[in-house]
Amino acid sequence: MSSAREEIFARLHKASTPLTADTEKPQPLVPAVAQTTGAACLVQFKEKATALACTVAELDRIQDVPQEVTRYLNERALPADIWCSTEPAITSLPWAAQTTLTLHADIARNKLDGGTSVTGCLAAVAETGALAVASGADFATRLGYLPDTHIVVCRQDQLVGGFEDVWAHIRQYTTSSAVPPRAINFIGGPSRTGDIEATLVMGAHGPRAVHVILVPATG
Repeated sequence: MSSAREEIFARLHKASTPLTADTEKPQPLVPAVAQTTGAACLVQFKEKATALACTVAELDRIQDVPQEVTRYLNERALPADIWCSTEPAITSLPWAAQTTLTLHADIARNKLDGGTSVTGCLAAVAETGALAVASGADFATRLGYLPDTHIVVCRQDQLVGGFEDVWAHIRQYTTSSAVPPRAINFIGGPSRTGDIEATLVMGAHGPRAVHVILVPATG
């Protein structure tokens, strides 16, 4: 029997062996682009997110988020009406200091359509520049799909190298008394499609613009 044939049969035998608690788990293959950490991870995420047509702002204090939201809306001549998620990190911000902003609680479909949402995120992936958001009582998934503009607040300790690392954040997000999020969505920049006559159309299935606000890590 040839060595190649023996190798094939050995692999088949190994694959058919029942798994046990002692079975060695294979290590996942992680590309180099997904292994960045620290300052390099931050730089790579900003480059990748910008390449996806996101805009990125980096703040020294999370308390300055409302001011940055006002600046962004004014710069683009957008209405000063926003719909925020009810995540504590978002609701605790000093929104009242920005007197030109109007916060709306009604997230009905007809209210959100064409508006601006402000939410947090679960993680930001340096591998591609995508943002991971988890559905839940404090984050209605529609906030990431129906508005024309989605502003995402991301702490720097939420930056991860690759998609595999997002699941560690999900385990941290899920407490012993809670179940995992019903849905995890990855936002890869503004929605777009080129399916119709090969013409690029922005906002086809979601926001036309995504603005990422990076703030310092907690603790």
